[in-house]
Amino acid sequence: MEDIDKYRTKLQAAHERLTAEIEESSKSQDFGSDVDMDEETDEGEALANRLAITQALKDELGEVEDALRRIEAGTYGICTNCGKPISKEILDAAPESALCGDCKKGV
Repeated sequence: MEDIDKYRTKLQAAHERLTAEIEESSKSQDFGSDVDMDEETDEGEALANRLAITQALKDELGEVEDALRRIEAGTYGICTNCGKPISKEILDAAPESALCGDCKKGV
């Protein structure tokens, strides 16, 4: 694949960005020792939201790491489901993609 270096660079940049975002979102936050139940509820919701965001970032980081491993293995750009090439359009939009257009659609 001729654009492999371009995709590797994009994936490495995404890896660095996601790692920094995960580190930032994982920092413990001191909510204090409030006794107001409404504030406690709001803080619980904020913590749950932060945990969900952190998990989404970790999932995305996993996809990026998988794509970097496929580059090293020489299988990047090949659908992990059907073995057909992944279109340049898909890889340009989402270089971490592991599926071709048909498999993404479930065809």
